[in-house]
Amino acid sequence: MTPTRTDNTTLPYGATPQAARLATLATRAGTITEAQLQGTVEQMATLLGWRWYHTRDSRRSVKGFPDLVMIHPGQGRILWVELKSERGRLSREQRAWINDLDATGAEVHVWRPADLVSGRVLAVLQNRAS
Repeated sequence: MTPTRTDNTTLPYGATPQAARLATLATRAGTITEAQLQGTVEQMATLLGWRWYHTRDSRRSVKGFPDLVMIHPGQGRILWVELKSERGRLSREQRAWINDLDATGAEVHVWRPADLVSGRVLAVLQNRAS
C-alpha cells in the first residue's frame, strides 16, 4: 500500500511522510548549499533506518575521502556518498577515491541538490534505484 499525504497526493513508494516532507522543503528552498544538502540527506537517511558517518573536521584526514559512509543492515548495503553543490567540482583526490571504491564494486554516489529535488536520493535510500 502506498502511503498518501493529507492533500491526497501519493508519496513515492515506501517513503515515510517525514522523508517526503524533507525533500519537499528542500525543493521549495530553491538554491541548496552543500551543507543544506548534507543536513537533509542525513535527516532522510536517519528517518529511513540508515546509520551514517561524516568526518566533521577533515583537516587531519586523508584528502578526498567521501563525505558520508552510510550503512543499512536491513538492506545489506553500504553507501559511499560525495556531496556537491550544483556547481561544485570533484577534486582530483575525490575522483581517485570514487574510482577506487567503484573498482571494488562498492556502491558510490555523487549527489547534488538536483538529485534531492528529482527524488533520486530518496530512491537510492529506499533501494529503488541507483
